Amino acid sequence: MTIRMEAPAKLNLGLEVVGRRPDGLHDLASIMVNIDLADFVTLDQGRGLEIGGTYAREINPAVELASRALRALEGQAGRQLGRALTIEKRIPVGSGLGGGSADAAAVLRAAPALGVATTPDRLRQIALQLGADVPFQLLGGAALVTGAGEHLEQLELEETWLAVGFAGLSVSTAKVFGELRADEWGTGKAVVKAARAIRAGIGAAAVARLPNDLLAPATRVYPELESLVAALRKRGWDPRLTGTGSALFQVCWEKSEAEALAVKAWDVGMRAWAVHTVPPTPPPPSRP
Repeated sequence: MTIRMEAPAKLNLGLEVVGRRPDGLHDLASIMVNIDLADFVTLDQGRGLEIGGTYAREINPAVELASRALRALEGQAGRQLGRALTIEKRIPVGSGLGGGSADAAAVLRAAPALGVATTPDRLRQIALQLGADVPFQLLGGAALVTGAGEHLEQLELEETWLAVGFAGLSVSTAKVFGELRADEWGTGKAVVKAARAIRAGIGAAAVARLPNDLLAPATRVYPELESLVAALRKRGWDPRLTGTGSALFQVCWEKSEAEALAVKAWDVGMRAWAVHTVPPTPPPPSRP
């Protein structure tokens, strides 16, 4: 049986760094959402990995997360699953849109369809071992994410349109966090307040101007990112950074606004999309 799965990108609508643990990990408060820009992951009979799509050449197969997720499921099952993995890359690499995490989460969601006996808690443990964004990508939809990515509270955010722009700049998460100063940390209050507003049904207004504490350090490490922010502002954008970057986005009130802003991003040399938030991705049917 061939299993083909959608692996949607994510955006951090807001991100506050609220502390640092003894092990070096940072505690965060973030609202993450899935959007309708997605990779496609296929599991078929056989062995091996094939990567295609727009960003295939930018993937290092040795560190690609979906293969690690498949090996983790084989460890859980105690046997080889005999599956070849094909990834069609449409989410830009190094953009902060969570493409690798999305691919890994798609594989984990396929556990029942692959006949792997496991539990939701165990899948969440595997997800966190793979990367900080993988637990959210496994949950999907919209969520308040705290800790180092391990604490998630599902949110019901109404469909929200956004403009997203990416200029091909690959950002190092480690370098951005290394540049973050203690006086740039947040308290988490803005993100938590926005989560309360989403629960009250006024989410779009609440998330339009959430902070990202990593914007300042990211622009210090990558001055070209600061230039992109300035160029977009001159064209009517109010750009926000997702994750550690380098994708920039703006929350919009309707599709036409997102499309118009995407055109303006193309004008400054960026790839750009008008996207909307999407609900959690369902798992493929369980194997009979």
